[in-house]
This record gives sequence, C-alpha cells and structure tokens, in this order.
Amino acid sequence: MIHSTSPSNKPIVPTPDNTVRRSSPSAPPPGADSINTANSNQIRSSLDNIPEIRTEVVNRARALAADPAYPPREIIDAIVRELVAET
Repeated sequence: MIHSTSPSNKPIVPTPDNTVRRSSPSAPPPGADSINTANSNQIRSSLDNIPEIRTEVVNRARALAADPAYPPREIIDAIVRELVAET
C-alpha cells in the first residue's frame, strides 16, 4: 500500500516545467456540503404569517366527518384490496 504524504483533496495543477503542484481552491470542491442563509429571514417571515390553525381546513374536515358517504365506497374497496394483497 502506498501512503500519501500530501493531502489529496486539492486538485493537481501542472506547471510550465512539467512538475505538479496542488492548488488551493477558492470554492469548495464539488459535492462538498454548504449552506446559504441569505433568504432565511424571508422564509421565517413567511412561516410566521401562516396561521397555526387553518379554519377552512378544520371546517372541511368536520364536513367530511359528518358525511355518511365519505369516503366513497370505491376508495374503501381499493384500500381493502391493497390490504388483502399485502397479507
């Protein structure tokens, strides 16, 4: 096994005299993890403007729960077929 004495995470750059040297990249190498928080304040503001309880969704759920025909028979049959196929 050959052990390297120099870091291998820097690209090799040829020099005019045909020797090689490792360059110091200014940007992270491809595939490196990075994070950009430039829009985090805008995202936080948007999230803060969403109500915690959406009354229209609650009202729709109540209406569906009170409807004896919900869910439709076709949906129930499809779920039953999936459950039977799993066993």
